Amino acid sequence: MLDRDPSSSTVLTSGPAPGRDRFEAVTPSGWSRLLTRRGLVLYISDDPESRILITRMARRWQTVKLLLSETGRGGLRLALVRRPDVIVLDDRLPDAPGADVLGQLGSLLTTASTPVVVIGSTTTPEHRASFLGSGAAHYLTKPLHIAELERTVGTLLELAAMR
Repeated sequence: MLDRDPSSSTVLTSGPAPGRDRFEAVTPSGWSRLLTRRGLVLYISDDPESRILITRMARRWQTVKLLLSETGRGGLRLALVRRPDVIVLDDRLPDAPGADVLGQLGSLLTTASTPVVVIGSTTTPEHRASFLGSGAAHYLTKPLHIAELERTVGTLLELAAMR
């Protein structure tokens, strides 16, 4: 099911994708946890390839809905209004650095306890430590590894369900 939010560039995705795609053969160990978890995941990124990847993955997450935003500002607005269980944040956005968006998410009462997974293009330990020290729950590097992203999101959704 694909549903567009008219107030933003958001796409809500859930349910299995019709037909086959290149991700059909991927069955990571954390996959079954995602299929049984309920939750709302917000993905903030303007990277077209990553957006396609996570949208295709989310179509297989039958009980998890996905919100997409291309900008930090739009992502902050969605986080405040929709209150996702997990936020996946690109470290480079067209309107703001990912570090600034992470800081704003951490300073707001409604999003301060929401786990944020940062996806970064820089692999230096200092860059990673900077985001983790600023409140990110996890830091993944590009190119994205499907199994690692699914395992991370699945674990964070499990923890969110316990809150």
